[in-house]
Amino acid sequence: MRNLIHLNLSRNDIGDKGVLFLAEASYMSNLEQLLLDDNNLTSAGAQYLAYGKFITNLKVLTLSNNKVGNQGFNYLLGSSNFNNLKKLVINYNEI
Repeated sequence: MRNLIHLNLSRNDIGDKGVLFLAEASYMSNLEQLLLDDNNLTSAGAQYLAYGKFITNLKVLTLSNNKVGNQGFNYLLGSSNFNNLKKLVINYNEI
Protein backbone atom coordinates (compact mmCIF):
# COMPACT_ATOMS: atom_id res chain seq x y z
CA MET A 1 0.00 0.00 0.00
CA ARG A 2 2.99 2.32 0.00
CA ASN A 3 2.17 3.27 -3.59
CA LEU A 4 -1.30 4.46 -2.63
CA ILE A 5 -1.85 8.03 -3.83
CA HIS A 6 -5.67 8.34 -3.82
CA LEU A 7 -7.98 7.16 -1.04
CA ASN A 8 -11.72 7.76 -0.92
CA LEU A 9 -13.30 6.82 2.41
CA SER A 10 -16.31 9.12 2.07
CA ARG A 11 -19.53 8.00 3.75
CA ASN A 12 -17.89 5.24 5.79
CA ASP A 13 -18.47 6.66 9.26
CA ILE A 14 -14.82 6.17 10.24
CA GLY A 15 -15.00 8.97 12.80
CA ASP A 16 -12.10 10.64 14.56
CA LYS A 17 -10.54 7.35 15.67
CA GLY A 18 -10.38 6.16 12.07
CA VAL A 19 -8.65 9.37 11.05
CA LEU A 20 -6.16 8.94 13.88
CA PHE A 21 -5.32 5.49 12.54
CA LEU A 22 -4.83 6.89 9.01
CA ALA A 23 -2.72 9.83 10.16
CA GLU A 24 -0.34 7.52 12.03
CA ALA A 25 -0.06 4.84 9.32
CA SER A 26 3.27 4.87 7.49
CA TYR A 27 1.69 3.59 4.26
CA MET A 28 -0.08 6.95 3.95
CA SER A 29 3.17 8.82 3.33
CA ASN A 30 2.74 9.01 -0.48
CA LEU A 31 -0.95 9.83 -0.38
CA GLU A 32 -1.88 12.85 -2.53
CA GLN A 33 -5.68 12.76 -2.38
CA LEU A 34 -7.75 11.96 0.68
CA LEU A 35 -11.53 12.15 0.55
CA LEU A 36 -13.22 11.96 3.93
CA ASP A 37 -16.61 13.51 3.27
CA ASP A 38 -19.53 12.56 5.49
CA ASN A 39 -17.63 10.65 8.19
CA ASN A 40 -18.77 12.29 11.44
CA LEU A 41 -15.39 13.96 11.93
CA THR A 42 -15.00 16.65 14.59
CA SER A 43 -12.24 19.09 15.44
CA ALA A 44 -10.33 16.14 16.95
CA GLY A 45 -10.23 14.43 13.55
CA ALA A 46 -8.99 17.63 11.95
CA GLN A 47 -6.29 17.86 14.60
CA TYR A 48 -5.18 14.28 13.90
CA LEU A 49 -4.87 15.11 10.20
CA ALA A 50 -3.09 18.37 10.88
CA TYR A 51 -0.42 16.84 13.07
CA GLY A 52 -0.26 13.21 11.89
CA LYS A 53 3.19 11.81 11.16
CA PHE A 54 2.47 10.57 7.67
CA ILE A 55 -0.20 12.84 6.16
CA THR A 56 2.34 15.25 4.69
CA ASN A 57 2.08 14.99 0.88
CA LEU A 58 -1.59 15.73 0.33
CA LYS A 59 -2.57 17.86 -2.64
CA VAL A 60 -6.33 17.34 -2.24
CA LEU A 61 -8.27 16.98 1.01
CA THR A 62 -12.06 16.87 1.16
CA LEU A 63 -13.91 16.99 4.46
CA SER A 64 -17.43 18.06 3.46
CA ASN A 65 -20.43 17.22 5.61
CA ASN A 66 -18.59 16.67 8.88
CA LYS A 67 -18.50 18.61 12.16
CA VAL A 68 -14.99 20.03 12.04
CA GLY A 69 -16.08 23.48 13.23
CA ASN A 70 -13.94 26.58 13.65
CA GLN A 71 -11.39 24.93 15.92
CA GLY A 72 -10.80 22.08 13.48
CA PHE A 73 -10.51 24.52 10.61
CA ASN A 74 -7.85 26.42 12.54
CA TYR A 75 -5.90 23.20 13.13
CA LEU A 76 -5.89 22.61 9.38
CA LEU A 77 -4.85 26.17 8.58
CA GLY A 78 -2.00 26.14 11.09
CA SER A 79 -0.52 22.82 10.04
CA SER A 80 2.80 22.49 8.24
CA ASN A 81 1.60 19.06 7.05
CA PHE A 82 -0.31 20.71 4.24
CA ASN A 83 2.43 22.66 2.48
CA ASN A 84 1.64 20.81 -0.79
CA LEU A 85 -2.14 21.17 -0.48
CA LYS A 86 -3.75 22.63 -3.60
CA LYS A 87 -7.41 21.92 -2.87
CA LEU A 88 -9.33 21.87 0.41
CA VAL A 89 -13.06 21.20 0.32
CA ILE A 90 -14.60 21.79 3.72
CA ASN A 91 -18.20 22.90 3.14
CA TYR A 92 -21.02 21.98 5.56
CA ASN A 93 -18.79 21.74 8.62
CA GLU A 94 -20.35 24.12 11.13
CA ILE A 95 -17.77 26.81 10.39
